[in-house]
Formats: sequence, C-alpha cells, structure tokens
Amino acid sequence: MGRHRQAVELYLKTAEGDPITVETVRGLADRWDLIEKTGEGAGQLPQLASVLMQCAQQLSIPHEDALAALEAQLRSA
Repeated sequence: MGRHRQAVELYLKTAEGDPITVETVRGLADRWDLIEKTGEGAGQLPQLASVLMQCAQQLSIPHEDALAALEAQLRSA
C-alpha cells in the first residue's frame, strides 16, 4: 500500500460516505501511488489530485454535538 492509499484509509476511519464515493477515493489514491511507483502517467497528477479532493469533500466526518451528548447523559442519569 502506498502513501496516498494509507492517507485515504486513515481518513476513512472517521469519514463516512456512500460506497461508490469511498471506493472511488481508494481507486484514485491507488492510481496516484502507481504513478509515483512507475513514473508513468505523471501528467495525470493535476487532474487526479483535483478529482480526489472533490470526492474526498463528498465524504463527511460525523461530529458529536456536545450539547446533545450532555443532554443524553443527563436523561440517562
């Protein structure tokens, strides 16, 4: 696994999205790693980076609403 795929997997530990977008992000990261490994297709990197970032932005990172968490704790006490 290359560094871009590792970065994507780390991001996906907290990010959520539809399965197609998740796999697209993984595939783009794999392609970038392959380009770095082989040196072939380096001209694709600007477009690849743009699409990868657009897809990553479609994923969301859920956050805990602190007020809702406090309210839930108070109700359960």
